[in-house]
Parts: sequence; C-alpha cells; structure tokens
Amino acid sequence: MGHTLDLLDIDPRNGGDDARDTLVAQGVWPAVLGKAVTPSGGTHEFIKALAVGSRDAVRAGFDVKGGRPDGTGRGLAFLAPTVKLSKTTGELALYEWIDLPPSTALDADDTTGQALAEIIREALKRPARESIRLASARPATAQTVIAAGQRHTEVHRFASSLRGGGMSLDEANIHVRALWTQCDQPTGNPYPLEDALEVLRDVYERYEGPPGADASTGLPGGAAALWAPSWAPQDLSSVLNGTYERAVPTLLERSDGQGLLCGGCGVPCPKAAAPASSRSRIRTALRSFSWTSP
Repeated sequence: MGHTLDLLDIDPRNGGDDARDTLVAQGVWPAVLGKAVTPSGGTHEFIKALAVGSRDAVRAGFDVKGGRPDGTGRGLAFLAPTVKLSKTTGELALYEWIDLPPSTALDADDTTGQALAEIIREALKRPARESIRLASARPATAQTVIAAGQRHTEVHRFASSLRGGGMSLDEANIHVRALWTQCDQPTGNPYPLEDALEVLRDVYERYEGPPGADASTGLPGGAAALWAPSWAPQDLSSVLNGTYERAVPTLLERSDGQGLLCGGCGVPCPKAAAPASSRSRIRTALRSFSWTSP
C-alpha cells in the first residue's frame, strides 16, 4: 500500500469498531474512497495516501497500511477477491468489495486525512515498550479457545505484532507461550508448543523490527541481510533478460532429492518450503552435529 491509496484495517474482534467510532466522533476520519469486508468480519477502508508509512495498533483493533514517498514503510494487505480462512468461523471466505475505489484521478485538494496522518506520526514516535503494550493487549473476548483452523494464523499475527513493536525474541517467546495455552488441541489434530515457537522464530528471522529494536534474530552470518524485506527499487534486468540464476538448495536432501538448505547462508530455502515443524527438526539435527576442523 501507499501508492495513491492507503488502507485502514478495522478489526472488530479486537476493538476496531470502537476505535473507528471514536476517531469519527473526533472528526479525524478521512474521506473513504473504497471499502471491502474481510473473511473475519473486519473492514478495509481505502483513503487517499497519507505519505506517513504503515503502523499497526494505532488504536486497539485499528491498523494503517500505507507507505512513504521514498518507498519505505510499505504495508501489505490482501485485496478482494482473495480467499483466506476466517478467524471467526475457521472456514474459507472471500475478501469482498462493498465500494470500489475510483478509477479516475483523486481529488488533489482532499486534505481530510491530515489529522489522522498526525496521529500516525505520533504513534510512530512511541517507544517500543508502549507499542508492545498496545500490540500484545488481548481483550477479554479473545481469551476464549483459539479454534484449530485459526491457530497458526493467530500465532503468526501475534508474533508479527511483537516483532513490529520491537520486543526481544526472548521476551516474545514468553508471550507466545502464553498465547499457545489458548489454542484448541482436538484429538488427532494437536498443535505442539514447538510449532508455535517455530512460527515466532520464523517471523523474527524474516522480518526487521523498528530501528534500534533490541531483538536478536539468531540468523547466522549475513543471512539477516539476505532475508530482510525491502521496498527499495530492485534491479530486475537479469530476470527480464533471462539470465537470472537463483541459488539451488543442495544440503539436507529430502527423499525425493530436493535439498532444503542453500550452501551460502544456511537458511531453509523458501522455495523448498519445509513445514515449520520440519524446519525445527532440521535445526535440532544441526545442533546435534559435532563440528570439527579438517
């Protein structure tokens, strides 16, 4: 997001409707240019880009997905007609448009988002601890059992909010363990604690925290730089002219001959897509090796 339009993500399960009503009453809600409903009963409202970047937990249940003119601070959002599991029913459901955004040029004189932009700027200045407090707070209605079809999604969302707030991996580990105790464990379909912690480690390895965050990724060598996401312009000339050669995983071959690790960074190859529990077993196996110098 952030190119022409920003997205206001309202999650009623976590107090988003109340946050929206409060901001509307304060006269700071921008002119809405398009609207969609999410599979979990939330809404996405599209507004003219504020040029201040993205911010989760601006208010309880209210996130902003946007971007800055220099390409930083971009936020990711799913658009209709994407299909995802509903976090309320556990069933597959669509993102659906209620009102499509305009296909014509936006009003250059639309300044209705200025007050909200200032609120987001202030939120971006909040110390990491305050961001963590907001992101990790779960309302009383969320203390019910997390259904089997929602466990991975809820843990990933929660871990991402902690990473974005700047929490250290060790401290986030404690919070995710507490969240795991709310996960349903039906007979024949358990959700091991190690799988939840693997999701947490995966989030901390793949995504950068805020500048100056005290968070250890645990990645070897320069792997963190290789996996750090970036919205900066990328040189795609080798892809376009057909000369691009991606790294081929050659280590820890599966029974079908497909390797899981590339020799350079020692990070599980995303193209090989080992399940989270398998990646955990790989790490356990590697730690059990006795490394000796030749």
